[in-house]
Amino acid sequence: MKLNYFGYSIENETNHKKHLMDIRPFLNAFCLYNNMGYKNTFSHNGEQVFLLKSSKNLYLFLITRNSDIIKSINSTDHSISEIYDTLSSNEMLGFASYIYVESSFFGYASTQMSPKNTAFALFINNIFKTLQLHYSFVAHPLLQQSSRQEVMAMPFVGRSVIQVSKENSFFDDIKNAVKGTAEEFSDVDSFEIILKPRHRKNIEAAVKKVITAVPDQGLDKMVVRAKEEVHDGLVDLYLAGQGIISDNISTKNELELTTEITQKVTSNELLETKVKEHEGDEAIAKDKLDALLRFNEQSAWSSAVSDISDSE
Repeated sequence: MKLNYFGYSIENETNHKKHLMDIRPFLNAFCLYNNMGYKNTFSHNGEQVFLLKSSKNLYLFLITRNSDIIKSINSTDHSISEIYDTLSSNEMLGFASYIYVESSFFGYASTQMSPKNTAFALFINNIFKTLQLHYSFVAHPLLQQSSRQEVMAMPFVGRSVIQVSKENSFFDDIKNAVKGTAEEFSDVDSFEIILKPRHRKNIEAAVKKVITAVPDQGLDKMVVRAKEEVHDGLVDLYLAGQGIISDNISTKNELELTTEITQKVTSNELLETKVKEHEGDEAIAKDKLDALLRFNEQSAWSSAVSDISDSE
């Protein structure tokens, strides 16, 4: 499972001015707000979605039509203990995404069946709408690009992808290898070459040979999966184009996820650099939004949310 990183801001829908503001107190207040009728109104693609607090900075974002799970959420006043009790040893919540939130960024990890980061942003914006707040939660992918020198220094290299357009000499090399003509390949935009290793094999020599040979001009994409140490997880290095900063989460034990996610976030030096760039962005204001701040208190929710019967 991949943990992708995003900066975030709050945008004023009237003047489109963005603000840097810690969303955690707002999310915490929502999670504590004891009105399940209200919370049951949130859905995505026809399925109910729930946000639950798991630990200090970690939230579960669930999507489910499973009545037993919904019943567990309702009966425990948003606690996740009963949900965890339904899991076998080393089992994960396949319909849950894991969101590690800090004051200006978040890490988002999801399985194939769980809601993606776009659904999370939409969920927060739907909450804003119910509270008649004219703001939008905006996620900014934290992007990276590596150098060829970085990849050449990696001792272990795995699956790699290269995409070349007609401006790259490799395009003609491939076309000529199959004795193709310019007319036959006139509508071909690019070639994508995938170097795929045998199971657990290191194709460092082959990939580095290709990296050295492919010129920069017309190189649309070059993504190399590599690692520095034997016990490290493989990471995607983007030599052409940019990819989102991420970490690989290896554990499949639900109760160990918090520890691993926290360790990944706190030890990612590139993430730290990009977060500082995001926080220093002059286009994002640092002033606070009083309209949003008041919902850090439980009393504001009770007065703003219309009564919704729990029986609905």
